[in-house]
Parts: sequence; structure tokens; C-alpha cells
Amino acid sequence: MMCATESLKWAALAMLALSLPAMAADPIAEGRILVADRYLEDPNFAETVILIVRYNKDGAMGLMLNRRTDVPISRVLKPLKEAAGHDDPVFLGGPVEETGVFGLLRTTDRPDGAKKISSDVYFLSSKDLIQKTLAGSATSNAFRVYLGYSGWGPGQLESEVGVGAWKSLTGSAEKIFDRDPDTLWTRLIHETEGQVVEWKPRLLNRELLRNSRKTECGAISSSSLLEARAARLEVRAAPFALLSDMRGSHAELPSRARP
Repeated sequence: MMCATESLKWAALAMLALSLPAMAADPIAEGRILVADRYLEDPNFAETVILIVRYNKDGAMGLMLNRRTDVPISRVLKPLKEAAGHDDPVFLGGPVEETGVFGLLRTTDRPDGAKKISSDVYFLSSKDLIQKTLAGSATSNAFRVYLGYSGWGPGQLESEVGVGAWKSLTGSAEKIFDRDPDTLWTRLIHETEGQVVEWKPRLLNRELLRNSRKTECGAISSSSLLEARAARLEVRAAPFALLSDMRGSHAELPSRARP
């Protein structure tokens, strides 16, 4: 028979477990949203919110939800006649393969060839899907175009989550297609910090994080640099790169997701 003190201890642990349902969820999975820790120093990813669209033994792939540019879809995808009149801005999905074009679509009808991310959100990675969606009636509240993506090799994202670089939230269409992406990180970091209860004090291992975060790409450290990169993309993006069918090239995670 347990003593009163032992009973109280187990009761307290049970109550704590019930109060922390989010901790039981896998922090890295397709459809999860990663929120950069406020101390994450890598300028490519500081204050970013990333949706995981692919996760397997080869690594992880995600799209930044809050790197909106001032460049309209119609200008970046000018060779596509379906892009004409689309004045919604493109987003920077990440520093890898910045001339690659991807999309996120919110719909109740699954498009053929699209990858399901959540109950009503789909990942588009081929020219045909992008064209068909542009030709449809989807608005910016249900369809967004991304240039480039964020990538991690095997074990890299797990290491970064382990040192506290990312907070993880359950993804939802409301977060993915947030109407004010420029303030999304600020709102979500407060949400995650309010939910997380540390079992013991833990400091972000900045040296380990820096070692795991070496990239080939330039840095985004301010809104002005973000727009400069977007403008540079508009010049660099050759029509053949944008118009090529990417279904095959992105069926598996590229080996250069992270050096």
C-alpha cells in the first residue's frame, strides 16, 4: 500500500501529463508547423514559421509561411498565361533551389497528383498542378506560390529541435493561410512559449546550432534584404527553370538540401 506522500506524487504527475497533451505529439511530422526560437541566430531562418511538407528517412522539406515578398505572381511566372492578372505576392519558401516553384492549396476536393498535408491543405510541386490552380478561381486565402524551400538532411532537423531551435505546433489551414503573415511569427512564438513547460532548465546550444546550420545560400537578416532577394529572384529565374515539370525532380529530397 502506498503512503499518502507517494499517492500525492503520482496524482500530481498524472495531472501534469493530462495538462500537456501537446508534448505527446511528434514534433517533426508532415503537416506540423515549426516556429523558430527567438534565439535562433541563423539569418536564413530567424523569426520564420515553416510548414513541413515532406518528412522521411532522407530528411525534411518545408515552406516558410511568413516570408511574403512584394513581387506579384504574374511577374515571377510571366511565361505562364494562367498567371496573368494574379497580383497576389509570391512567398520565399526557403534558401534551397530558389527558382523552384511550389504551391499550397486549400480545397475540399483533392487535386490529382497533389500531396495531402492536412484535411484540406495540399502541396503542389509540379508545373501542371500550378497551372491548373492558377487557371482556377482560388484566391490568396486558399492558394499561395512559393519560390525555393527549406531542407534538412537525415538527422539535421531532429538535432535542431533537440537543442531548442524550433518549437512545434499542429498545423491548420488557418495558420498556413494566415491573413497577416508578417506578424505570424510574433503571434505563434507567444503561443508556443505559453504552452511549453520545461522539465528542466535548458539553454539553446548556439554553437551546436551554428554547426548544424551551414548553408550555401545568402542570408536574410532584414526586411530590406528579403525584398532584395525577391527582386533578384525575378531577374535570375529563367523561364525554363520555372516552367520545367518538377514532379520528378522533387519526388525525393535532393541530396543538397543541406551540405
